[in-house]
Amino acid sequence: VLAAVVGCAAGAPPPPALPEDAGRTHAELPGGELVCRLGVGLAALGPRTAEVTTVALEEGARLLDTAQAPEWYDEAAVGAALNASGAALGAFVTTKIHPRDYRPGRVREVVLRSQERLHRAPLDLVLLHNARCWPGHCPDGLLPWQDAWRELERLRAEGAVRHIGVSQFTAADMRELLALASAPVSVLQNWFDPWVQDRECRAICRAHGIVYQGFSTLGTQWGRGAAAALAHPTLAALA
Repeated sequence: VLAAVVGCAAGAPPPPALPEDAGRTHAELPGGELVCRLGVGLAALGPRTAEVTTVALEEGARLLDTAQAPEWYDEAAVGAALNASGAALGAFVTTKIHPRDYRPGRVREVVLRSQERLHRAPLDLVLLHNARCWPGHCPDGLLPWQDAWRELERLRAEGAVRHIGVSQFTAADMRELLALASAPVSVLQNWFDPWVQDRECRAICRAHGIVYQGFSTLGTQWGRGAAAALAHPTLAALA
């Protein structure tokens, strides 16, 4: 498990402050909390979700990423594994709100439901899963992410969520978010791999103290049935 390789070992809490080399293993969230730079994404695992979560924890992973979208994730299985594992101490869990739930009142409902499924209150990190909706997944049409963000800010102020952020936002979306946000944007999670560098968004994050997290870092989003980076001869030679 990658998180164990870079120093987020089982049972080992992150350092209380960033030592000289901690930037290699941890990122600093707004407020000073440290989170492992590498973790385990739990999408598309189906009935193996609980098993993979358990093994990841036992091997030292302390950053786990799930979501509320049942099309791709099983949040309840992640929560069951966390609840049953004796190796979950110090785990930091991210979940994400589907765009179909951005309507008023619904954000609060699904956050409280995630607390129940994950057996965690407050939740560590909640992201808006996308600034837009995937075709065919939002029967009510496009719902404004701006209203959902304001509700996330209220939930953070109430103590239901410790950190809030966004996923799959463009640079233009990020500029709009920063203009309206009254609470810190802790994380931006975007597609990032050797061919998708997302430089503008990364620069925005650096300028505003936002942790940038890449997903599909080995190229799985290219839909080739395997991680594209692992099959590339130049990258294989470098590895």
